[in-house]
Amino acid sequence: LAGFYRAFLPHQLVWVPFNGIFFAALGKLKEAEAALGVKTEERYLLGVANTFASAGVAAAATNPIDVVKTRLQVAGANPDVFSYRGPIDCLAKLIRAEGP
Repeated sequence: LAGFYRAFLPHQLVWVPFNGIFFAALGKLKEAEAALGVKTEERYLLGVANTFASAGVAAAATNPIDVVKTRLQVAGANPDVFSYRGPIDCLAKLIRAEGP
């Protein structure tokens, strides 16, 4: 049962900022859309593009934390390869082994 919660904190440290960044970026893009006077019939495809752009920005910003989260989640499956004592230890070993 503990394996389900091993990466709970890192998971929250990924998704909380991801959602904040995503919705902030999407809001700014919608403001820019309104300021440019985009017509209602043109908004659907632009909305899809704005959503993809916002998700890309959010994913790029939270990717380092997501890598730590994923490594912690799979650590139980192969402790010889992924032997971490927690998120800080994982991050330190990751930077030492693979660089910043």
